[in-house]
Amino acid sequence: MESLLSQTRFMGPRLRWLYVAILILVLSSIEPLLHWGIPRIPSPAGAVHSGLHTVDTYAYMAALRYYPDGKFSPYAHCHSSRGDSGGHLYALPHHRLYGIAGYIAQKLSCSPFLFLGFLNGAGLAFFLFSSYILFRTSAPRLADSAFLIFCLGGGIGGIAFCTACYFGWVDNPEFSRYFLRYFVYELNEGARFQPYLLAARFYYTFPLAFACFSLAFLLRFLQTGTRYIFGISCLCILLSSFLNMRVGPMVWAGGMLAIAVHPKLLFTRRLLLWGGYGLACAVGVGMTIRMLTMNPELSQSVFQSLSGIMWLLPFISATFFYWLLVPGELRRSLDFLPSPFRYGAYAVLGYLTVYIISYLGYQAYQGNWFYGGDTSAAIAVSDYALLGILPGLLAAWFFKPKAVDLEKTTPSWMGVWFLCFLALSLSAFGHGWFLQFMPQRCMVVLGIPLSILVAASLNRLQHSFPKISYAVWACILIAGGTSIIVTWGVAHGPFGHHTVQRIFPWTNYLYITQDDAALLESLEEGVVLAPSLGDPLFGDVAVQRAGLRTVYGNGTMDYSHQVMPEVRKAVFDFFQPKTSEGFRKKMLQKWCVRYVYCPAFPPVRKSVLASLRSMPVLHEIAAAGGGAVFEVLP
Repeated sequence: MESLLSQTRFMGPRLRWLYVAILILVLSSIEPLLHWGIPRIPSPAGAVHSGLHTVDTYAYMAALRYYPDGKFSPYAHCHSSRGDSGGHLYALPHHRLYGIAGYIAQKLSCSPFLFLGFLNGAGLAFFLFSSYILFRTSAPRLADSAFLIFCLGGGIGGIAFCTACYFGWVDNPEFSRYFLRYFVYELNEGARFQPYLLAARFYYTFPLAFACFSLAFLLRFLQTGTRYIFGISCLCILLSSFLNMRVGPMVWAGGMLAIAVHPKLLFTRRLLLWGGYGLACAVGVGMTIRMLTMNPELSQSVFQSLSGIMWLLPFISATFFYWLLVPGELRRSLDFLPSPFRYGAYAVLGYLTVYIISYLGYQAYQGNWFYGGDTSAAIAVSDYALLGILPGLLAAWFFKPKAVDLEKTTPSWMGVWFLCFLALSLSAFGHGWFLQFMPQRCMVVLGIPLSILVAASLNRLQHSFPKISYAVWACILIAGGTSIIVTWGVAHGPFGHHTVQRIFPWTNYLYITQDDAALLESLEEGVVLAPSLGDPLFGDVAVQRAGLRTVYGNGTMDYSHQVMPEVRKAVFDFFQPKTSEGFRKKMLQKWCVRYVYCPAFPPVRKSVLASLRSMPVLHEIAAAGGGAVFEVLP
């Protein structure tokens, strides 16, 4: 038996493509169905649809209005010297890409929210198709199994949540603290390594699709030597790097490794390929950087607002069953590297080994086995783990390569690609200095090589212990299917408003309370000042209504010429109990505020409401459920 899904007597070419099409259709239908159904199905008791879906839907909806609204930004400062309209307020390539989609939606008379769902579905389908092509090109005999793992594989998060619901643990006030590790990388949408968690992020799936095609064409070129294929590969990596300057370079690194370890390339030809492929990536990144000069505050806001690493224990939770298989397969994949790269890979492996042992020891010493301490542990051990490089080099000398069937083994460049980006994702070098580069973002490229590693190991296990391999397959697929249902049905779907979306507030963007819906009805046109903390941010909710602008929202980062943390701090101070009336008046004047919005949920403090009611320049025009709306008098 070759593998669970790759036996030609069970899966011919037609059946194989039917299986691929069904997998793609199932996953890519998630977002269209949600965006179609959420405004139409009855809302949970006491709730109303907010006009958003996830925490980042504000960004997509704003960009969709780029062309229909004449490049106007509802987040721009009213006294901005550069105005409140223009391409300079939409300084990233994907902003324009969403803008084109918004223009199409307008011509089709389609709701932007509904069209966004279909756009997200199309992006995920394109990405999944390109990833399958990459699997077929890089490891044909493992492709079907790897693709199934990539699409439907999962860890223990979904099963753990269902278990917690069955026993009533979700009602415990400490549940959010203890469950975060099982939630954050498996049930929380975002730039993760599982494609289903990228379903709502067209600006990731579309560039990732070009990146996968780039690698597939590059591998095809290395097999055939046909020059135009290399040109297509370079064009694809250029587009990927341009559309998302995070994605392109990470996938480019994989391509550079594939060139580096190819056994039949002359050194001069290898240099030429490195130069051409690297130049294509650099051109794409350079084009994006050139666009970013239109809004330098955007880059400043990103570096001040975002940082972080991938947490080790949550990652292990999300890939729990894989680690029964991956370590041995990963070591085997390194045996076919040219000697310098093999020693380098083992050095990284030595670093990771010391890192993981030290990390677990730190967590045990601090008593953080069940929650917390993930970032502090990484900062504490990252620099010391560099001492593992020497044992890694010794291991490369000690473990001699063994002959195996290369077609049934993970391509060596993929093993190194996974190893290097796993190390980067987890690291906080310089006692935390490295965090400013957001190494957590590297995890988005781990899924493809990890799926190949697992598929190769399962293939090997099936030859020796077929019943055990079937059991592992069942665990991986049942766990993954459960996690997909929990993610999009509960955590970011219509069935979690009173559970997960309250337990983890940053998921609470799909619905607002009926009291807040009533308060929003009192707003007509003008600038809204709403709190800068809490979920949802009502600045982002308010601007979904025509004629309204906001002082602060998540969109302040992308669509204004303001430094986001500075505006957030100023708005935070406005809603503090001890803030002076003079400061509040200056704030209202500086931002041309017409409405001060105090949400019903999450509510502002009663003392703040009392202070606002005592201000002569404010007139209360609506109140509901502990919230209020004040209009600024001329």
